[in-house]
Amino acid sequence: MICLAAGGGFVVWRGVHAGAGTHGPATALPRLLEVPQFTWMDQDQTVVTNQTLQGRVWIADFIFTRCTTVCPLLTGKMTLLRRAIEHPGVTFVSFSVDPEHDTPEVLRDYAARWGGGPNWLLLQTAPGTIADFARAMGAPVRQVADSQNPIIHSDKFFLVDQGGWVRGAYDSNDAAAVQQLIAAAAALTRDPNHAPPAAPQPAVAATAGDDAAQGMALYHDLGCAGCHENPKVAPPLAGVAQRHARPDGSMSAMDAEFIRQSIVEPEAEVTLGYATSMPSYRGQITAAEVERLVAYIATLAGPGPGAAAASASPASSGAATQVIDPVCRMRVAARQANTPFESGGTTYYFCSEFCRDQFKKSPQSYLRAE
Repeated sequence: MICLAAGGGFVVWRGVHAGAGTHGPATALPRLLEVPQFTWMDQDQTVVTNQTLQGRVWIADFIFTRCTTVCPLLTGKMTLLRRAIEHPGVTFVSFSVDPEHDTPEVLRDYAARWGGGPNWLLLQTAPGTIADFARAMGAPVRQVADSQNPIIHSDKFFLVDQGGWVRGAYDSNDAAAVQQLIAAAAALTRDPNHAPPAAPQPAVAATAGDDAAQGMALYHDLGCAGCHENPKVAPPLAGVAQRHARPDGSMSAMDAEFIRQSIVEPEAEVTLGYATSMPSYRGQITAAEVERLVAYIATLAGPGPGAAAASASPASSGAATQVIDPVCRMRVAARQANTPFESGGTTYYFCSEFCRDQFKKSPQSYLRAE
């Protein structure tokens, strides 16, 4: 249901101990090639060059935002890498192979849907140079006659050291290779004169509020919106929990179990018409976090007559009316505390500032027709 994917666990950063492991120290990693010179703009319209990344370990991939096959899975796994490797000396870089379409604005929106942060740079590249650059990196790019996915490109991760040398190319679909990448990145950043970095805490551990609110934060942190807000990539989740709702309107145990299984075993049941494009989250998030995601998905109202109107400000009455956040489809109270925003003479309410800010960028893309 919830996208589908090749499974495979990630070794979290805190599981890699200094001086141990079977992959050897950083000196054992070969220098495969020097990264070719580049000068490109990132999603914030900041110029990024080889020199920008000097002194940092970085992990790179090649994507394009219109892709509906390889890229969602690759970006999903990049998102898990960013969660597993929370080290201040590591940066993540995604080179777009579709620079004419992937402007900084497009890349910024893509990053937002995938829970982007300051340690993830998405670069526009340039039409006249990206093919040669990718080939020199060992990641050839080829145009094909396919209107849905017009570009074929590598699905590998590339590990680059502080001096700009590629020290490894890792198959993103091979769980063992990804484990080796994480261990190798740890070896490159390890400084014997300093203590290893503190183990990262779960992303939503300090989030206030109930399970659904914490699940919403986790949903965005994991980049779930990157797939589920694009119907070409993944089935929409709005209304999933309401198909067999109990008389009181709550989610049935059957639907809860279906959603739970879709998160930890996405290949167990394939949704007709969708390709494999989501990694398994078994071992990536805790059992409690799975339940928070299930609780959040249960709040997503399904489409249908009146859905758009229900998102707007209700007629004045005593108690706060329940309305629908037009971005994430979560039920919220129509009150001042829920980040209201007026558009076209109508006031809309949101579960969070994140959803409100997404709506402000393009209201019409979120308003459902009656």
